[in-house]
This record gives sequence, structure tokens and C-alpha cells, in this order.
Amino acid sequence: MAEKVIRPATREDISMLAELKSRYVRLLYRGFIPDAFLAIAEPAYYYNQLQDWLTQGKLQMDTLWVDGQPGGYIVYGVDGIDTSYGYIQEAAMALPLDAQDHALLYQHALAALDGRGLGQVHQWVLRDNFRVRFQLEHSGFKADGARRTITLEGQPLQITRYLYRAHT
Repeated sequence: MAEKVIRPATREDISMLAELKSRYVRLLYRGFIPDAFLAIAEPAYYYNQLQDWLTQGKLQMDTLWVDGQPGGYIVYGVDGIDTSYGYIQEAAMALPLDAQDHALLYQHALAALDGRGLGQVHQWVLRDNFRVRFQLEHSGFKADGARRTITLEGQPLQITRYLYRAHT
């Protein structure tokens, strides 16, 4: 059985996590994110973003390690607009995707947020990302009907909000 450990991300993890995110984005989002964006989805593109999340102190970034290798990460914290809600910024997983590892990271983040009194948590997801939507629903999230349009490399993309309510 694989040894799985969740721990806070460190500066030393950033290069490996940027590699993981680059592979994740290029494979998981192919077909519904503009090719121009996928072309620049290199680890260097994500390095500073991950470094900022780690060092700014506004969000928590935790990593999943499977047998000593990075299995994924999740970034979460208090919503910046409505501080009565928790917020999951993003999660990225090693490939091939392991649904149990994905659920493990989300359970970890949701428990941490609930422990801070944030039993309602939301995450925005690309409407066409059915894999992630399915995983969120499997973790207890439900689409709440809120939608927005974002623009990525000149292409409008629909995002939808998913809401989780703790059973406490």
C-alpha cells in the first residue's frame, strides 16, 4: 500500500509543483482551453504564482506526497470578499488522476476550513471541465447556479460556482 502524507508546501516544493501543474493543465484542459494558453503552460509560467501563494500568507497550500513523490496540491483559505466562506483557489493532481487522492486532498482542506469555522466553501470551475465537476460533486459540492464568463487568451470561457456545506 502506498504511503500518503499531506503536509504544508515549502519553497523547496515549488519547482516540482510547477512541473505537476504544467502537466495537469496541458492534459486535463486540452480541448476546451485555448491552444495559445496551453502553449505557454510551462512550469516557469506557474512558478511565481505558486511561490506567491506560498509566501503571501493569505492562502494555505498543502501538498500530497505518495511514496515520496508529489501527488498533488490544494490551495485554500478564507474568501476575500465574504469572509464567512472558505474558498478553494485550485487543486492540481499528478497524472494519471487518482480519484481517491483527489478526494483525500479535498477532505483535508474542507476539514481545515471547517476547523476555522468556515463550514461553507466554494470553488469556481470551468463549466466544460466535467472531470473536476464530477470530483467536486463526489466530495459533496453542488453547483449553486452562479456563473461568470472569464476571458483566457481572447476566448470567453464559462465558469460555474460549486458550494460545499459541512454537515456540522
